[in-house]
Amino acid sequence: MIEVTVIAYGKIRRYLQGEPKRTFKLKIESSVRDLFRLLGKPDGEIWMVNVNGLLANEEYVLKDRDEVRLFKPVGGGQPS
Repeated sequence: MIEVTVIAYGKIRRYLQGEPKRTFKLKIESSVRDLFRLLGKPDGEIWMVNVNGLLANEEYVLKDRDEVRLFKPVGGGQPS
């Protein structure tokens, strides 16, 4: 098993029962996609993922003690 800390921002906190930060135990070789399943992320919802300070995709394989930050994409501004 590995242990990862998840920090969620904005409305994504609801997937951590309203907490800003939680630790989860996952199987070795678990990916970000596996973490999404555990959290109950809806298929059509887009989240940005940062693992240990670097952007990551759903295929990224998590390691013990990784820190995963989850964000909703931000939009807005004027079109060019």
